[in-house]
Amino acid sequence: MVIGNAFDPAEQGFDVRNLNFFVQSYFNNGSEVDFLTKPRVHHGLLYIRGCKLEVFLPSGEVICADRGDLLYLPKGSYYRSMFSEVSDSPPSLLFNFDLERDRKPYTFSNSVVHIESIKNTAISEIFERVMNEHSTYVGRMADFFGILRLLCENSLRGQRILAGKHSPVAPAIEYIELHSKEDIPIRLLAERCHLSESFFRKKFVDALGMSPKEYCLKKRLERAKLLIETGELNVSEVSYLLNFSSPSYFSRIFKKKFGVSPIRLLQEDI
Repeated sequence: MVIGNAFDPAEQGFDVRNLNFFVQSYFNNGSEVDFLTKPRVHHGLLYIRGCKLEVFLPSGEVICADRGDLLYLPKGSYYRSMFSEVSDSPPSLLFNFDLERDRKPYTFSNSVVHIESIKNTAISEIFERVMNEHSTYVGRMADFFGILRLLCENSLRGQRILAGKHSPVAPAIEYIELHSKEDIPIRLLAERCHLSESFFRKKFVDALGMSPKEYCLKKRLERAKLLIETGELNVSEVSYLLNFSSPSYFSRIFKKKFGVSPIRLLQEDI
C-alpha cells in the first residue's frame, strides 16, 4: 500500500472516527476471536506484543504473526484468530477505528494485511506509549495519526517502515513523530541518521521537500491545532505543552500556518 510521500492523513481527506485503544491482557494460550460468522464491525491495527497469533481466512490461507508484527484488520473482513505462546502481558495491543476519505467509507485493503517485524520502530514505540501514558482521546488520536502517517508513506508489506528516498533520513522522521511536542535540535536529528548536519539537511529536503526545521514546526502546529479544536486546553496551555517560546509567538506562527488565530479557533469551537 503506497499512498505517497510526505503523506498527511488530514490533508488527504481522511477522517478517523470511533477510535478506541485496547490493552488485550485478557487473552491466554488458546484464546480465539471469531469473525467467520459475523464480520468485523471496525477497522483494526493489532500489534502482536508478547505472543504468536494464527489468523485463519475463509480462503484457507493461514497468516502466522509473531512477536513484533502488526496486522491491519479491515472493517467487514471475515477470519478466525488464535493466540499461542503467550509470554508477556499484555500479549497484544489494538486500535479499533472507522475510516472515511472525502466523507466516504474507506479501506486500505479488503483482506487482512500482515506487516512483519515493526518491533523497535517508531510505530511499536507509539503503541507502547499509548499503553503506558493513559492519554486523553485527543492524545490517542494524535498518536494514531502518527502511526497512520508512517504506514501510508510506504508499503505495508515492506520489511522497512520508511523506505525508498526516505531511507537516509528515516531515523529522523521516526524521532520527530515520537517527539512532536519538542523543539528538536537539528544536530540531534543528523546524529541519529549518522550524517553530517549539512548533508542531513540536503537529504531531508530531497526526501520531504522542506527543511527539517520546517517539518518539525509543521508537526508541532498540527498537534497544536488538534489540541485547540478539542477545547480542553487554552492557548497559553497549548503553547506551554508544545514548548513554544511564548503564547504570542505561538499565536503568530499558528495564524500564519492556518489562516486563523488559535484564540479565534478556540472561540469557534466553544
